[in-house]
Amino acid sequence: MAPWNPEIGDILTAIISLASSGGEQFRTPKIYSVLSERKGRNVFLSSLYFSITGAVCYSRQIEEVLRSLTERGMLVPKERDTVMVCDEAADEIRT
Repeated sequence: MAPWNPEIGDILTAIISLASSGGEQFRTPKIYSVLSERKGRNVFLSSLYFSITGAVCYSRQIEEVLRSLTERGMLVPKERDTVMVCDEAADEIRT
């Protein structure tokens, strides 16, 4: 049996679903910052690429995953730079 090599989208989806039980709101710049900090200490996040300009941290990979999660209904855009995790979607992904 071949080892499972998770895609970065799977990893980020799991992190977001485990970090909330639904209804929580996250600022997207904070998501980038936290994952950038964890990148050096976590082998699963080592493939992420970030561009850092001053105090601003950004990752196109994370942006694509967040957009995909929004399209699938797990995340709902709220105020500027904020997303909310849907209650049912977080439970569904965990199962």
